[in-house]
Amino acid sequence: MVQPNELKVGNRFIRELRNERGLEYDHDFILTEENMGKLFGDNIGLALQDLFPVPLTPAILEKCGFEFKDMMFANKPMRYWRKDWFCLNLFDKSDKYVLYLWNEKETEKSVYISSLHQLQNLYFALTGEELTINL
Repeated sequence: MVQPNELKVGNRFIRELRNERGLEYDHDFILTEENMGKLFGDNIGLALQDLFPVPLTPAILEKCGFEFKDMMFANKPMRYWRKDWFCLNLFDKSDKYVLYLWNEKETEKSVYISSLHQLQNLYFALTGEELTINL
């Protein structure tokens, strides 16, 4: 389930639909302003518990314009995904990606993300631009 503070118009989710035929899935549900109003209004056609994160995968990253790179860093192989200056590393072979941020004191801050809407929100917060997704 997605947390309310993670929602932003334009985010993409998987939506679980319950109907007379059972469960169906909308794998590319885009949150619009109208849908946002329905989530927090009296409309029972859309509920927060129906929305699920789209897991980050190499295929999703490619559709967002990221390119896979291999390089040596401090004599160790480093593999990461890059779009302009925005770089993500796969964290310990798990399903989480990490973005390392440095400030003027060169202290490191790690941000862990595992879903598309988190990447969309983080990208927008850091660049001021929406992340283009070619699904």
